[in-house]
Amino acid sequence: MLALSTGLSGLAVALVVLNGSLVMGNQTRQAEISARQVGVQQTAHLQVLQTEIAKALADLAIKSNDKQILDMLASNGITVTLNNPPAGSATPERKR
Repeated sequence: MLALSTGLSGLAVALVVLNGSLVMGNQTRQAEISARQVGVQQTAHLQVLQTEIAKALADLAIKSNDKQILDMLASNGITVTLNNPPAGSATPERKR
């Protein structure tokens, strides 16, 4: 009977140690996942900023007819096209 209780208490100690190591491993993985999640969220914000910068550069290139900016945008995979206004939608001139 004594051998059985000694064996069971040894098994309990081993399970406690195993549980502790699993908890530590889980905490480490959770910290890594949280860090990755922050990176993904920051990337989403930067994507919006990148889009706005590209739009502003495209507008500037069209207004100033700047071929260098258009070439730079094209080299980064951004195609700029000028949308002509529909016929008849030109703004009328003011009479003086």
